[in-house]
Amino acid sequence: MNRGNLTVKGLSISGFSGNGVLYNDKGYVRVENLEITDNGRYGILADGDIYINSAASKSDAGSISAGTVTVSGNGGKGDGGGIRSLKKSITARNVEITGNKGPGIAAKKDIDLGKIKVNNNQGPGIQSMNGGITITGAVDDSDVNEVSGNEGPGIFAGTDMALPGAGSGKSIGGKIYIQTHITVSKNTGWGILGPSYVAVNRLDTASSGVSPHTSVISGNGDKTKKCYIVEDNGDLALLSAKAYDTGGIGSGSYIGASVMDVSDNHGPGIVAREDIHLRKINIQNNQGPGIQSMNGGITIIGAVDDSDVNEISGNHGPGIFSGVDMNVPADYGKSIFVQTHIQVRDNSGWGIAAPRKDVVVNGIEYGTRGKVSASTSYITGNGAKNNPFYLVGEDGSLGRLKKYDAGGILAGQSMAGYLLEATDNFGDGVNAAKDIYIDTGKVCNNTGVNITSNGAQTLDNVDLCK
Repeated sequence: MNRGNLTVKGLSISGFSGNGVLYNDKGYVRVENLEITDNGRYGILADGDIYINSAASKSDAGSISAGTVTVSGNGGKGDGGGIRSLKKSITARNVEITGNKGPGIAAKKDIDLGKIKVNNNQGPGIQSMNGGITITGAVDDSDVNEVSGNEGPGIFAGTDMALPGAGSGKSIGGKIYIQTHITVSKNTGWGILGPSYVAVNRLDTASSGVSPHTSVISGNGDKTKKCYIVEDNGDLALLSAKAYDTGGIGSGSYIGASVMDVSDNHGPGIVAREDIHLRKINIQNNQGPGIQSMNGGITIIGAVDDSDVNEISGNHGPGIFSGVDMNVPADYGKSIFVQTHIQVRDNSGWGIAAPRKDVVVNGIEYGTRGKVSASTSYITGNGAKNNPFYLVGEDGSLGRLKKYDAGGILAGQSMAGYLLEATDNFGDGVNAAKDIYIDTGKVCNNTGVNITSNGAQTLDNVDLCK
């Protein structure tokens, strides 16, 4: 159809050789309570805006169906997939987009979603080429959102899978705001990747968490499987395995996230060009650094009642790292402030390293004395050379390093810690280019020097195991 606006309700559209719903006009498409399956091209394809279980205007806001719209098994005869707007935006609630032979959801501009399952599509799960992506949850936090098993990135804003270099200009592209809990797993590209801000379980990168439920970002980036994206020209392209990096969450700008498990990804757990702000995180067994800010700082906070557990362990790179190389002094990166208790264990490189600036564990900042949490932080077992070591370099690409220093904590300027145990690391326990201040703890059994600095060392009630 190609005149005015199109509304489709209460139908099953299946088995056609072309698109299930095709609309080539400036008007919008609005659908409710549909089942669109096994059509030869797209389930829904339109030039204009697409609204699924969502009001296109205030006049029809009260008539929205609560029924699920299912779009599955479409594509296979040339260009095809789940839902696509060629020129505008997509707004959808309560949708299941599964098993399509092409992208799950793709739009030229913004994508606004809620209560979604976008799984096992032969292309990116959700991709906005030139806009932002927002995913929201129900007021009672009952919605389940899942983006898994897609042959491409799970949630992707842009058309370039590369992270920008540390010294590059301002990133251009849409923001990704996931304002609820979500599962993003086993997609063949990045789990979540955007050129601008990325927020998970937050209203924005600076706010606190929205949902108490854990978001899981796991198992993404398996390069033994095919990976597709929609390119600038609108074509779905199969990427060469050597042409892209993968991982859990990547941003060309800032990342803010709360209540997350980021584990077992085939690349970095979390990497951003600028600042990273986190709360209540479990980041384990990623094939790259656990957390890396290329040219910003990293802040990790805890709950007011001290109940949060934060653990970064078993990653094939440094546990928490700011910068793009291991040299001291470094050209990039800012301070790392762990403003709560934390466990950083068994990472391949330094447990915590800021080669250019300060490191603070269980404090506010270096010049502000006093602990935040009454619980002990453990930095232990980091730096073993039995696993490969990866780092995102100055150009934004993930590379394997064969020669590198490692240990417990490294600061390019000063380091402060409270209720801190840095033990059994494969290298120095605590190494700072300037001053070290530790109030209560243990620094023992590291294979290098337990504590070394070029400035003053203030150690209050610290066991050095002499």
